[in-house]
Amino acid sequence: MQKKVALFVFGIDDSIQNNGDELCKNITSLINSSELNLDTLILVNNSNTKVKYSLGKINSGIKVVDFNLRSAGLYSSENLIVLNTYDGNKQYLPGDNIDFIINPEEYYIYLAGVDIKGMMPYAARDLKAAGYSLSVITDRCNFYTKMSEERLKRFKIRTVSHTGIGYHSKNTNKKK
Repeated sequence: MQKKVALFVFGIDDSIQNNGDELCKNITSLINSSELNLDTLILVNNSNTKVKYSLGKINSGIKVVDFNLRSAGLYSSENLIVLNTYDGNKQYLPGDNIDFIINPEEYYIYLAGVDIKGMMPYAARDLKAAGYSLSVITDRCNFYTKMSEERLKRFKIRTVSHTGIGYHSKNTNKKK
């Protein structure tokens, strides 16, 4: 069985401060690409970010989840997951419930965006440790420092370019 695809987009609201218009356009194109066949988009941002940036038109049928960072780690109950319900309301969950939304057995994860304070490699490491299969799309990232890329290698996180995003469709739910 082919896994569904979730894309974690980090710090897109911070990208304006980092001259990220080009990055935002590239990520929007990635989100809507048929190669990715995206099921769930998770927007990870600092909860204190004042600037709100729209990624533009996103294909209908893609579930969009807001993930507000309130601590340094991705799997923290201090973080806040915001879900839009079918009746137009919002449901709030603690950040350590991410596997409630995207089950490791059902989803392949890609990560892209702005590496908020060097957090992306640690988030990838934690997701991998939780049983997720994943890749970081390096040419759709704005890394905090060169150390972030080195940490991805040290944590043995798979990296791809946006042209390598079909990787998930070649894999099944086999454990590695």
